Amino acid sequence: MPSTHLTKKYLDGLSRPADGVVRHWDTEIKGFVAYVQPTATTLYYQRNIRDKTKRVLLGRYPTVSLPQARASARSFDLEMRHGKAKNLLEREVTLKEALSNYLQTSEATGQHKSFVERAVEVRLSDWVDSPLGEITMRMVSARHMALTKLGPVMADETMRAFRVVWNTARLDFEKTNLPACPTDVLQNKRGKKSGWNNPQPKANRPVVDLFAWNEKVQRIINPIHREFYLFLLLTACRKSEITTLKWEQINYNGKYLHLPKTKSGREHYLPLNDSHFDVLERLPVQGDYVFPDKSGTGPLINPRHETVPGTLHSLRHTWASTAAEIGFGEDQIGRILNHANGASGSITNRYIHVQIDSLRPIMNTVIEEIGRRLNKEATDATIYQIGSSAS
Repeated sequence: MPSTHLTKKYLDGLSRPADGVVRHWDTEIKGFVAYVQPTATTLYYQRNIRDKTKRVLLGRYPTVSLPQARASARSFDLEMRHGKAKNLLEREVTLKEALSNYLQTSEATGQHKSFVERAVEVRLSDWVDSPLGEITMRMVSARHMALTKLGPVMADETMRAFRVVWNTARLDFEKTNLPACPTDVLQNKRGKKSGWNNPQPKANRPVVDLFAWNEKVQRIINPIHREFYLFLLLTACRKSEITTLKWEQINYNGKYLHLPKTKSGREHYLPLNDSHFDVLERLPVQGDYVFPDKSGTGPLINPRHETVPGTLHSLRHTWASTAAEIGFGEDQIGRILNHANGASGSITNRYIHVQIDSLRPIMNTVIEEIGRRLNKEATDATIYQIGSSAS
């Protein structure tokens, strides 16, 4: 944690870390610190109070100038020196500050944080300078209704993005006395219909009728989204693992997919077969990502289509349920799904390095069965003729 006199020249000349955060402390004002991350530099006033770290967000540099941030930090420092910490501890937090705090502290994927940032800054732009406590349930309900006219799914996702920012601020800024998030007005209460257009299910149940599901998928106009659904089902991966999948992670010679970091905290190698490669061959190679966004340069954002039964995570459950129904055990299924402790929960399973080829027969057999269910009579070799004809 370097210490120096923070100047514009110093901050502008800093090299960004590839990952994580490097804190640069000011030697003149105690508690004045610059958090330098791969994509942003954020200025804070931070002190330990009664063995607890308290931070006040001063702003993202250079959106907030260094003299402005230094003046604010000096003001807080003077209050601390005179024993007047009340303003520091009970300071009102604006939506902009709460968003910045979320982006700095959340362990969510970069893709999800980018989505949250866009949702707040674009669709709630007139709220960003308002203190969180002034954003009411009535405001949330009215904005949700207005956004619904433009797109029901977009309206829901915007309010869920707002909710995660609010709830993070409620935890991180302990003395702001924030009430429950005003998105509660959209919840189902006393038997009334939920305000959400597409309420999130309590469980991501498997898709029972894959033939009907496939018919809906083939009607998706966007070919990238259509192939994404099929590939997600075939791999049993998590949504974020496939939306951020890069071409360099596909090994054509060894016929496997490499996930360098997963939810379990470790890398994962997943066997691929001809059905997987049929999907990949139908995709345009434009940029680094297998499933790119509209620009062709970033990862796919929000590929969910409300006309398709189930959720995106339902497809992972569908793969696992199909494997169980045709006789594979929990331990075998758990290794394909890359569960942290194995499906059986045994700690020993962490240390068993299963070769890709030993998992390949499981993958091939399950995909063959999924192919039959998608097309009722199709085999693994013909499963994606339907998908290609819809392109």
